Amino acid sequence: MELIFIRHGKTQGNRSGRYVGRTDEPILPESREEIISRKMKNEYPSADIVFTSPMLRCIETARIIYPGQRLIVIPEFRECDFGEFEMKSYEELNGREDYQAWIDGGGKDPFPGGESMDMVRRRSMRGFYHAMEIATRESDFTMESSDGAFGLRADSMLFGADPVREDISRGSECMAERAFTGTASAVFPDDVPEVFPGTAPMMGPADSAAFVVHGGTIMSILSVIGGGEFYDFQIENGKCVTFHIEPPLM
Repeated sequence: MELIFIRHGKTQGNRSGRYVGRTDEPILPESREEIISRKMKNEYPSADIVFTSPMLRCIETARIIYPGQRLIVIPEFRECDFGEFEMKSYEELNGREDYQAWIDGGGKDPFPGGESMDMVRRRSMRGFYHAMEIATRESDFTMESSDGAFGLRADSMLFGADPVREDISRGSECMAERAFTGTASAVFPDDVPEVFPGTAPMMGPADSAAFVVHGGTIMSILSVIGGGEFYDFQIENGKCVTFHIEPPLM
């Protein structure tokens, strides 16, 4: 199966160099145009099934790249909770004792009032296991709802703390350059539907799956399934990287 990991388009907070976690910002107009341009150049691989974070910036990006396809929301794919550092820049944090302590810890300690790298990794992997279970089901994973839309709950499911690392080969990187400018809104959304309806049916197990998520989510998953350090897998807004896996993954 081909796995396509796409980081959402750039937001105002991204452009300003801020820690954007639970703040629910839209992508910038310029980023939207850049993603459309890249899509027209076929720089994003097609996908049989599309998973996304519940955050607006990911849902917007997924709708641009995969119009008409159902977006399956995985709650565990939300970005890291940066706690007291949320929406603050390096310039604003520089000189604070708690920020210096976090830097001295190699970025591995929990953010004050937020999550640690390991907490995000474990949460992201729970979501990834759940997504892979959905993607590899033998029959149609959708169910008809009363209003005619297709729906499926993507609730948290607890799997082992770490995945098997065998049978995974690194793939190619899809380029989608960064873009700039925009506006911001705030706070963690808790009213996002589990599935956004689409027009393309998905029958049987998928041969390819797209994950339109956050930088922290991508680094968490790829550092585990690909092996390596968390920060080895940083990619810019709008870019994607593909991996090929051979079952069984779990």
